[in-house]
Amino acid sequence: MTFRKLLFCASALFIAFSSSVRGQEYSVTSPDGRINAVVAVGDNVKYSVSYDGSIIIEPSSISMALSDGIIFGKNDKVRKVLRTTVDEVLSTMVYKKAEVRDNYNQMTLVFKEFTLVFRAYDDGVAYHFESKLDPRREYQVVSEQAEFCFCEGSRAYIPYVDSPAQDIEGQFFNPFENTYSVHKVSEWRDGRLSLLPVAVDVENEAKVVITEANLVNYPGMYLLGKPGSSSVGGVFAPYPKTVVQGGHNMLQGVVKEREDFIAKASGNEIFPWRVIMVSTNDADFAVNDMVWKLSPSQDKDTDFSWVRPGKVAWDWWNDWNVYDVDFKSGINNETYRYYIDFAAEHGIEYVILDEGWAVNLEADLMKVVPEINLPELVAYGKERGVGLILWAGHWAFDRDMENVCRHYSAMGIKGFKIDFMDRDDQVAVNFHARAAQMAAKYGLMVDFHGTYKPTGLSRRFPNVVNYEGVHGLEQMKWKPENVDQVTYDVTIPFIRMAAGPMDYTQGAMRNASRGNYRPVFDEPMSQGTRCRQLAEYVVFESPLNMLCDSPSNYMNEPECTGFISECPVVWDDSRAVNGEIGKYITLARRSGDDWYVGALTNWEAREMTLDLSFLGDGDWFMEIFRDGVNAAKAARDYEHVKEVVPFSRRIDVSLAPGGGWVAKITRKPRIIFDTDMGNDVDDALALAMCYRYADEGKSDLLGIVVNKNEPMAVEYIDVVNTYYGHSSTPIGLGEKLADTSADNRRADGRNYVETVMQDFSFSRSITDYDSIPSAVALYRRLLSGQPDGSVTIVSTGFFTNLAALLDSGADEFSPLSGRELIARKVKQVSAMAGNVSWEDGRDIFTEYNVHRDIASAKKFFAECPVPIVVSPFELGVEICYPAHEIEANLGFDSPNPVVEAYKAYLPMPYDRPTWDLTSVVYAVEGYKYFTGHTRGTITIDEAGLSRFVPSLDGNHIVLRVAPESRHVFLRHLVDLTVSHTSFHAE
Repeated sequence: MTFRKLLFCASALFIAFSSSVRGQEYSVTSPDGRINAVVAVGDNVKYSVSYDGSIIIEPSSISMALSDGIIFGKNDKVRKVLRTTVDEVLSTMVYKKAEVRDNYNQMTLVFKEFTLVFRAYDDGVAYHFESKLDPRREYQVVSEQAEFCFCEGSRAYIPYVDSPAQDIEGQFFNPFENTYSVHKVSEWRDGRLSLLPVAVDVENEAKVVITEANLVNYPGMYLLGKPGSSSVGGVFAPYPKTVVQGGHNMLQGVVKEREDFIAKASGNEIFPWRVIMVSTNDADFAVNDMVWKLSPSQDKDTDFSWVRPGKVAWDWWNDWNVYDVDFKSGINNETYRYYIDFAAEHGIEYVILDEGWAVNLEADLMKVVPEINLPELVAYGKERGVGLILWAGHWAFDRDMENVCRHYSAMGIKGFKIDFMDRDDQVAVNFHARAAQMAAKYGLMVDFHGTYKPTGLSRRFPNVVNYEGVHGLEQMKWKPENVDQVTYDVTIPFIRMAAGPMDYTQGAMRNASRGNYRPVFDEPMSQGTRCRQLAEYVVFESPLNMLCDSPSNYMNEPECTGFISECPVVWDDSRAVNGEIGKYITLARRSGDDWYVGALTNWEAREMTLDLSFLGDGDWFMEIFRDGVNAAKAARDYEHVKEVVPFSRRIDVSLAPGGGWVAKITRKPRIIFDTDMGNDVDDALALAMCYRYADEGKSDLLGIVVNKNEPMAVEYIDVVNTYYGHSSTPIGLGEKLADTSADNRRADGRNYVETVMQDFSFSRSITDYDSIPSAVALYRRLLSGQPDGSVTIVSTGFFTNLAALLDSGADEFSPLSGRELIARKVKQVSAMAGNVSWEDGRDIFTEYNVHRDIASAKKFFAECPVPIVVSPFELGVEICYPAHEIEANLGFDSPNPVVEAYKAYLPMPYDRPTWDLTSVVYAVEGYKYFTGHTRGTITIDEAGLSRFVPSLDGNHIVLRVAPESRHVFLRHLVDLTVSHTSFHAE
C-alpha cells in the first residue's frame, strides 16, 4: 500500500471515529499480534480491521433492526467488556485435518439488549450478535446491516448470482453456481448480488475472504456493491410468506410472496458469524479452518461413528453411458449392477442412483420407476461391499422427510444427495439443519447439492459429508466453448473452498486441451489435462467424492482409475505449498503416514519448484502422474513414474497449459518377512524380490522370521541372504510350530530346502544357528526401534508367529503388549492367505497357509488391530511365474540357491503360481499393479475356511488383478527377480 493510500485510509478512519458523539473504542488483537479489530461505539457501531498496521477494512457500520423498534447497534453504550483467550487443540471428524488448533482472542461488548462478540485469529476476524431479549418471546429481524468498506482501488473476485432476473427478488432464486468476475470493488455491476465467499485484494497488502459461519436458523448473506463505491453490504432474502411446489420437475419450493422481515428469532438468539479471513499468502485460504472453528461442535451424546466418507461411482454426468455390455444401458437394474461390479472391483465405497430412479413429476420418493428394483440392488451391493446413495429432490424429501429416511434406512440405503433447494432464506436454511438431524437419526449421510456454500453444519452433523455451491464439472455437459473452467479451477480453492468441502464431481477420462473443448451432453469432457483431473482429487476438499465418468472409460484407464480409487477423501493434515488466486495452486495432504501433493495451473504452462520440507526426516518415494510431453495438444497424455524425494526436499515440476501434477509420497517401506520357507518354493523367489527392492532403495528389509517347523529353513535363508548380499539381515525362528515336516517332500524324502543345503556348498554367514532368537523376540526388538506406523509385515505362511506376537507381554524391548506394539508400529499386514471366491461368495477349500494352523489364523484375523491386505489363493493361480526365467538362472552367472530350489521342488520346466510374490509387491508398491481391491471382513471358521464378507468398515482388503492387466503385472514380477547384470556370490 502506498503512503498516500495509507494516509487516505487513516484519514477516513479518523473522520469516521470522530463523528461518534459518544465515541468509545475497543480493540482485540490476534494471538500473533498482526491482525487488529477496532470497534467504535457511539450513535452507531463501526468496526475496522488492520493487518501489520495497515488498514484492510475501513470503518464499517454494523447493526440489526428487530421488531418493536429494537435496533442492536444504535444509540446504545457498552455496559461491560469481557475478554477471553483460547488455545486448544480440537479433534475433527470427516475433515481435511485430524486436529485443529483453535487459538484466538475474544472481546465481548455487553450492551443493554444484546452482546457483540469479536474474535481475532491469526488468520482472520469474525463477529456476531447475541440477543439478550426475553427468551420467552419470538421477535422478527427486520434487517441487518453488515458493511465491508475497502480502500479505493481494492480488487474483488466476485461470483455474481447466475440468474436472468434483473431485480433483487428474482436473484434470490439461484443455483449458487458461477465463475468469478475480477475487477475493482468500485466497478461492481449495478444491482447484481454476489454469492459468498468473496475475495478482495486490498491494494496488494493482503487479501481477505468474506463468508459466514454457524448459519442454521437465519437467511444466508449475499453481498451487493454500488458502482463508484468501494464499500459492499450484506443483503438477505426476506422470510417466505407463500411457497408453492414448482420449478425443476416440480421438486422445488418457489417463493410467491415474502414477509417484510428477514427472519424469526428467539429472544436469546445467537446469530451467524460474519467471517473475514486475512492472509498475505493466497494458498493459506485453501486450508483455512475459521468456518469449522466458529461452528457448534457435535453433540457428544450422539454416535456418528457409522459415518463413512468415500468415493462414489456416479451415473448422471456420463448419462449412464456404458459400453461393451450385453444389455441396454440406462436407468435399470442391469446398468446399476454393472456400476456396483465396477465399484466393488476398484474398492469404491458407493454407487449413486441419481435423478430418474423415482417417478418423475410426482415428488414422491416412495414411488420408484418399474425398471428399478431397489431392494435387489441394495442386496447385490451389500454382497460386494458397495453401498447405495439416492438422489432426492428438495420438495420430495421435505414433504415426507421422516418416513423417507426411516424406509430407506431400513432397506439399507446409505444416504441421500438432496438437490434443487436453490434458496437460502431462513426457511431453506432451516431445512438443511432439519434434514441433517433427521438423516442422522436414521444413520444416513447427506450430500447437499443445488445449494449454498457450507457454513459449518457438518461439524455439528458429520453425516453432512458434502456441499455443492460450486460451478462444477457438470457444467461441461452444456456450457459453451468460451467458458473458462480451467481458470475457475485455480480460483475456487482459495475462495469457495475456504468455506468447506465441494461436490465438484471431477474424474473425467475425456480431456480437452485449449480450443478442443465442446459441450457434449452424453459424452462430456473436461477442460485441461488428464493429470489435472487426478490432481483435483487432492486439491479439492470432498469427503464424498464422485467418479464422474463411465465405468467403461475407467476400466480402459487402469492406472488413473487405480490412483483415483485409492486416493483418500478425508485427511489427517492439509498444507498450503504455494499458489496465487486464478493462476496456480499446490496443496499437500496427509493420510496416515502417506502424503499426497496436487498442483494445478491456469492456461499458462508453468515450471515450479516445490518445497516438501514438511515431510521431515527419512527416505521418501513419489509415485507421480505428470503431464505428458504432448499434453498441450492431446490433453489425455500423461506420464506415470516413481522417483526418490531428494534430500533437499525440493523438486521441480512442469505443468502443461491447463495442466496438473499429482504425487503420492510414501516413506521407504520397512518390511519384516514372515515365511514358511520349505513348503512351497514361491517363498524363496518372494525373498529374492525383497532383496531387489532393498538394493534399489525402495524398501528396508528389517528381518526374516520363520513359521515352518523345518530345521534347515533357517540355514537355507542364511544361504540366500549371503548370496544376495544381505548377510546382516537378522533371522528369527518360531516356537510351538505346527508339524509340517512331512509336507512337500519329493520321492527321495527331501524337500527343496534340504536338497539345496545337502547338494550344494553355498556360502553362509551365521556360525551358530542355536543362537537364532525366537520369532516373537525378533519381532519385538525390531518393532520397538521403528517409527510409529512404519512397518509392513509380509506374511507368506502360517500365522503362528503373528498370533504369538499378539499375546506377547512387555519385555526388555518394549513395555507394550504385543497387540499394542502392533497397533503402534505396524502400518499393515500384507498376507498371502485364504481362498476367497468373490464370484459366488463361497470358499471351495481350505487354503494351506490357513489350514496348517487354523487356530492362529482365526485369532490373528479376528484380533489384528491394523489392516490386513490379503492376496488370496486364486490371485496367485491366475498369474504364474514362467519356467524359462528359472531355467535361465534368473540371469545370474553363478549357481543360484533360489533357482536350485525351484529345480528341486518339481521337475522342470513348470510355471509356478505367484502367491507370495504378490504380497511382497503390494507391501512395497501398494495398489499400483492391482486393478481391484475389495474391503470387508475375513473370518476363519473351525474348519479353516476363510469367509469374506464385503463391508465399508471392514479391516481386511482383498486384492485383485484384472485379466487384461495380468501380463503387465507378470512382466513386473520378472523384472524384480531377474538380474540384469553379472552377479558374483559372496
